[in-house]
Amino acid sequence: MIDYKAAGVVEEDPFWSVEEREKPLDLASRAYEFMLWLRSRPETDIAVASHSAWLFTLLAAVMEVDCEDEDAKSWFHTGEMRSFIVRFEDSKRRRLNEDSDPVEPPEKRARKEEVASDKPRLLYFNIPGKGESIRLAFHYGKILFEDYRFHDRSEFTKMKESGELQFGQVPALVVKGRTLIQSAAIMRYVGRQAGLYPEDPIVAAKVDAIMDQEADSMMGMRVTKYKERFGFGEWILTSENVEKLQATINAEVLPRHLSQLQTILKNGGTGWLAGTEGPTIADFFWVPTLQQLEKGVWNGDKHLMDSYGDLTDLVKRFLALPAIAEYYREEERSSKKTRARVD
Repeated sequence: MIDYKAAGVVEEDPFWSVEEREKPLDLASRAYEFMLWLRSRPETDIAVASHSAWLFTLLAAVMEVDCEDEDAKSWFHTGEMRSFIVRFEDSKRRRLNEDSDPVEPPEKRARKEEVASDKPRLLYFNIPGKGESIRLAFHYGKILFEDYRFHDRSEFTKMKESGELQFGQVPALVVKGRTLIQSAAIMRYVGRQAGLYPEDPIVAAKVDAIMDQEADSMMGMRVTKYKERFGFGEWILTSENVEKLQATINAEVLPRHLSQLQTILKNGGTGWLAGTEGPTIADFFWVPTLQQLEKGVWNGDKHLMDSYGDLTDLVKRFLALPAIAEYYREEERSSKKTRARVD
C-alpha cells in the first residue's frame, strides 16, 4: 500500500505551467532532489515511474551510469522498463570554494561555475528605460548576470568619456571582457540563451521586425526628450515647439503605430506579438514601452492607451508570467529596503 499523501503527491502538478516550460536545468535539479530523497529510503527494491524526459535527464545529467551499453541512457519508449543497481557515494569533483558541498545539485553547481567564469554585466541607469527588457529576459531565462545600475549621471559620464562605452551609450552588456551595445542586439543575444528567440529564421525575422517597429514608433517622442543627442538644439526645439510636437505625436503618430501593432497582435492569434505559442523578445521589448505609455511617462497622456484593449491585455498577460511577477516582487522589496534606509 502506498500513502500518496505522505509522499507529497497532489492532484495539481506544481511544475507545469501553460505560460512557461520547465527549463532543463530546473528539471535536472528536481531529478537530483529526487535522488537525495531516494538515498534516504530504507527499501532496497524501488520502482520509479515517470515521464521519458524526466528519466532521460536523471540518467544523462544527474546519475553517472557505469554501463557499456550506451542505450541505457537513451530516451525511454512508452511503457519501457529498465533495471539498475544504484550505488550512492560522495562526489570527488573539484570544489569551487572551501565552503561548497562535495555533492551539489546541478543547478547550484552550474550557477557557481557561471560566477567563476565571469557572468554578464549589464550597465544601465537605475530606471526601467531600455534596460528593463534585458533585465526581464535574463530573469525569465534564469540566467545569472550582474545588474549594475549607475549611482548617478556623473558615473555614466566618466565611463562614456573614458571610451569604455561604444558609441558612448547604454544599455551595454559586458560578456567575458567584450562589450555588446544596442538594446535589440543585446536582446537577441540573451533571447537565444533564454529560449525567447525563434530558431525558425522566418519567425525570427518577424520578431526582429516587430522590435524595429518600436524604434520607429517612439522616434519622434525620443527626439523631443533627447534633443541634443539628435542634433536639435534649443534654437529649433524650443519649449513651445516641443509641446506642439508632442501634441501632434500623441494625436497622430502614436495612434497610427499602436493601431498597427494591435492588428499584428490580433492576427497572430496566440496573445503574443509574433504569433508564437509563448512570449519572445518582441514582447519583452515592447511591454516596458507600453507600460510607460499607460502611465503617461513619455507622452504626458495617461489616456492614450485606453483605445487599445488588446495591447493593455498583452501587458497584463506578460506581467502575469511567473518569472516576471517574481522579478517585480523582488524589485518592490528592494525598493522598500532602499526607502527604509533613506527614511
